[in-house]
Amino acid sequence: MSRFWRLASGLAVLLMALFFTASLVINLFIGERPLPGFAYRVLLPIAACIVLFLSFVGSYFVLNDARNSK
Repeated sequence: MSRFWRLASGLAVLLMALFFTASLVINLFIGERPLPGFAYRVLLPIAACIVLFLSFVGSYFVLNDARNSK
């Protein structure tokens, strides 16, 4: 049962990262600019890349751990 919960957790993090990526891309290209230019063009993409990287790395480790557990 522990393997199932690890797998579900990893998939949830992966899906959350994919949804965040899709919504960020759609918002950047279609949505309005809610923040000033510097924050919108520099800080938001850097923060988004860091969050996405950590989300994908975390989901990889959790899924790998679930796959290797007995």
